[in-house]
Amino acid sequence: AYVRGMQTDDIRSGLLTFTPTFAYSAGRMNLIPVKDFEVILDYCHNVSSFEAVRNFLAKVEARRRIGVVGIPGDRRDEDVLAMAAHAARSFDHFILREDQLRGREPGAVPAMVASELKRLGVPPAAIEIHLAEEAAVDRALALARKDDLVVLFADSVEAVYHRVMETKKALENR
Repeated sequence: AYVRGMQTDDIRSGLLTFTPTFAYSAGRMNLIPVKDFEVILDYCHNVSSFEAVRNFLAKVEARRRIGVVGIPGDRRDEDVLAMAAHAARSFDHFILREDQLRGREPGAVPAMVASELKRLGVPPAAIEIHLAEEAAVDRALALARKDDLVVLFADSVEAVYHRVMETKKALENR
């Protein structure tokens, strides 16, 4: 920003007031408080983004971390396994969903991730597969309890955001 001619005070102000909300940066670490728990919505689709989320979550307190994980089918097998390894160190409960197939058979990537999670010591009872993104999101939100953190790696970011907001409104009206 400085190289492009912005004033230092304007840069400072922007950095100090920026929050990763859906309005400012859709699908980029959007933190959404939902009654007694919180949701993070992120378009997390590569190894470096999985690693960044893992590093962030290591510093966040939560009673339980529920992750909805989807990985596009055109990722190399070694990248899928690396993303699964980052996820294994990030969440207590996993809801695996289908992302864009991009050359893979339906269910192949979630099955590969589930297998890797189990190999890494995640208990099978902590792993669910709900291929449809909407069903996976609904399941995660239904599981969430007080002080939980639900992390949604979304493909259809806008649709998932609206789903979270519908759930938030319904819970607040109870």
